[in-house]
Amino acid sequence: PARGCTSCRRQTPDNSGISPQDANGDPGDEGDADDDSDINAAGESHILNLAVNKSHQKLGIGKQLLLHLINRARLQKAEIIMLEVRCSNTSAIQLYESSGFNEIGSRKAYYPAPGGKEDALLFAYQL
Repeated sequence: PARGCTSCRRQTPDNSGISPQDANGDPGDEGDADDDSDINAAGESHILNLAVNKSHQKLGIGKQLLLHLINRARLQKAEIIMLEVRCSNTSAIQLYESSGFNEIGSRKAYYPAPGGKEDALLFAYQL
């Protein structure tokens, strides 16, 4: 079955191999801010913020930061990395999917947005 983001009509196949029950961690941020903040509790690492200044985007810096966070999570003995992203943030979604993250669910009307609310997509990376 397909899951999707109702606020931006994004549809993705349910092929993650991770059940939505695995996504019950604390809510984070959309995964696109400016530092390598993460949390590791109970075998989970949560990426709260990861961003690159607009003038430095499309240079591979986001990918490098993400790989750094994946390596940190491994060193901390995390079993899974979780993050949330606005469903309209197609650049971040492409980065996460190309790095091995799988969409495992969504949070309806999670982010404030012009004219209302926007869904968050939940992603997980199994270590």
